[in-house]
Amino acid sequence: MQTVANTYDEMAHGLFPLLGKGEPLVFNINDLSEIDVLGSYDHKNIDALADEVRANHAIIDAAQMHSETRNEFEKSPHIEAQIYDDFDAFDRDKYLMEDFHLVQPEEKPGIAGQMSDERFRSFARRIIFENFPEQMNANQIKEFRNRINDRINESEDPPWTTKQNASEQCDKLIESHEGTPDELMNLKHYIANL
Repeated sequence: MQTVANTYDEMAHGLFPLLGKGEPLVFNINDLSEIDVLGSYDHKNIDALADEVRANHAIIDAAQMHSETRNEFEKSPHIEAQIYDDFDAFDRDKYLMEDFHLVQPEEKPGIAGQMSDERFRSFARRIIFENFPEQMNANQIKEFRNRINDRINESEDPPWTTKQNASEQCDKLIESHEGTPDELMNLKHYIANL
């Protein structure tokens, strides 16, 4: 007898490796004829197959079970990794984000402060720091520089390139004779003085 748990286990075992990090692949129906998905179905019958899936209660129950039992992932302290959280924030702050990019530099800090989502406020402040630092006070600029320094000197194997990583890459290229040694030494010197 096929149970919801068995269906869920079969789906998880068979599909999740194909999907990567649990993210579905989405295609335009017109593009499907160019894709050979194991050659197992007729592209002309895709709507009928979709209707069959929607009508299959075992699949619906398995999908609900996945949603109810999936592990919550720890929230990253880095806003770049949080960008896909809380999609409603994109709607809430849509007009403020548009205004932020349209207004004069002196108005940008005020609009950034009105954004409801901390990620957007943080990205807006980064844009101001990089492009309009005259709109920030000395303490804000010092805080940004300290954060940048902390990040590029991170020692706990972060998901970005650190000064140490970049310096090691230069050493490897110098040892392997890939690239121009003088240019690599200049780059290494630049990295060391960041």
